[in-house]
Amino acid sequence: MSNYTLYDYGWMVGNATRWAAFQRALDAVIRLGDVVLDLGAGYGAMAFEALRRGASKVIAVEPADSVVMGRTLAAANGLDDRIEHHRAFLEKVSARPVDVVIADLRGSSPFMPGHFEAIAHARAAWLKPGGRLVPVRDRLFVAPLRDAKLVEGFLAPWAAAHEHVDMRHARAVLANWIHRANPKAGSVLGTGVVFGEVDYADPALRTYGRAVDIDVASAGPVHGAVVWFEAELAPGVFLSNRPDEHETVYGRSVLGFAEPLEVPAGGGLRVHVRITPVQGAWIWRWTATTLDAEGREGATRRGDTWSGSIVDPARLARRAPEARPETSEEARLLAFVLAAMDGATSVADIAGKAQAAFPELLPDADVALDRVGAFVERHAR
Repeated sequence: MSNYTLYDYGWMVGNATRWAAFQRALDAVIRLGDVVLDLGAGYGAMAFEALRRGASKVIAVEPADSVVMGRTLAAANGLDDRIEHHRAFLEKVSARPVDVVIADLRGSSPFMPGHFEAIAHARAAWLKPGGRLVPVRDRLFVAPLRDAKLVEGFLAPWAAAHEHVDMRHARAVLANWIHRANPKAGSVLGTGVVFGEVDYADPALRTYGRAVDIDVASAGPVHGAVVWFEAELAPGVFLSNRPDEHETVYGRSVLGFAEPLEVPAGGGLRVHVRITPVQGAWIWRWTATTLDAEGREGATRRGDTWSGSIVDPARLARRAPEARPETSEEARLLAFVLAAMDGATSVADIAGKAQAAFPELLPDADVALDRVGAFVERHAR
């Protein structure tokens, strides 16, 4: 569940393609008297629609402040007794049995931090046996991309600004990023090949993806690959962000090759995309190899999002097992504030004491109140 704004949620609901698909999914799964969990609820768009279809109650869970508007809108529409709002992550909310779980936590792909964990928790702790989940599954597609201008814009966004500077190292980093784009019609070669599937009955934290061979109808350069999903929201109800379809707000994932691959006449590409969970994030790795008309392999391009990270070695050194860290002034300030949060001392009093103890970090009362208030907001209950 990302920290989207009220505008973001409104923009997503306002997209006709996406909203029509979810309307059909709700028609298919909501039954009279259902209790529904709306996961990543925003201002409550799905909650209102579930009630309109006969649900008796909706539990709307959303970590962003937009849920506050959800409470306001529910009250304004006389529904505050039927929509229960929680500004929290799902694991912080007391579970109770529900008939339906609704979630749309994906971006341009399903591999968003916390997505699979939230769905798995909702299924295990909330959903009744035989309950219904929206979505059911996502299928993952990949296709070659022939668009030099689009990919070059991703790999060299500085354009001609550095004509006399060697930018190869920076370009190499950007060749390992996942770029979000809407490729123009005709630049995607073929209809795509399925390379993986996410089953939300068991959204396991494992590696997804396999190698696939893709025929390329016309010889010439391939500048990257495009990845998209086809979601089955409910049995027989689909939503896709495939290229050349109606705009769906999700965008598409573009893997740009550092240098183009030349595909010979009658040939194709062997593409292997692997997506692996690592410490709460998803690492993408990909290889693309040309195939001639007889299936013989040629040139290869590789990429991975780990290599697209820029990390200060000094920061990594502080995390090394053999490192002997010392507490910073910032950490001592935090420890001071946490120790003062005893349920009896006011924020103003804590700020005053903190300013006296840390005058260099908190030079005046306003700064002290602001810094202490931020700590309290994050750590108090």
